[in-house]
Amino acid sequence: MQVAEIALPCKVVPMNREDAARNLEIIRTLMERSAIYRRAQAPLMLLAGGVGVAAAGGAWFWEGSQTGHGFVVYWGAIACGVILGVLGLVRVQAIKAREPFWSPPCRRVVQAVVPGFLGGLAIALPAFRASISPWTAASLWIVLHGCALHSAGFFTIRGIRLFGLCLVVLGSLALTLPSAWNANLLMGAAFGGAHLAYGLYLRGTEPRTV
Repeated sequence: MQVAEIALPCKVVPMNREDAARNLEIIRTLMERSAIYRRAQAPLMLLAGGVGVAAAGGAWFWEGSQTGHGFVVYWGAIACGVILGVLGLVRVQAIKAREPFWSPPCRRVVQAVVPGFLGGLAIALPAFRASISPWTAASLWIVLHGCALHSAGFFTIRGIRLFGLCLVVLGSLALTLPSAWNANLLMGAAFGGAHLAYGLYLRGTEPRTV
């Protein structure tokens, strides 16, 4: 017995040439400017790291920052300050480069980090209500922040992806430790010391122009 072969029609979806050209232009721009992104991210990391270390030192002298309510309010205010500072630096860099602030590459990076930041906001509510300990909240924040940086690394430089993975590992290991430990020190180590060290690495290894 022979089995008849039936050829099913295959619908070919035409590619939108404008969208394809736009995506290629974005990819080409990101590849060409990898060195520029490397130099641009060094001051951002140094800013975030410096503020994180200083904030951890300030929290050491304020007992209220160790409670759920005070911990979320304190570090939430620090995070808002860092975000505003980073946006200000990015704006200055865009002006110096004579480029638009809200460029297509910038939009891609923002879209990559937004899910992780939204997850961090969701964790803030149970931490504020003391449903979870500050240590657990800090550990989860580190993991989500690492995931956000890892996603952004696909549109900037590979080192950001590796740095994000390191934060994911750090936050995951912290989740296995007792919650009675000082969460402010953990925040200072991850969002302060780690970012400061990575910023110094970027600054020290960036290509020198003659």
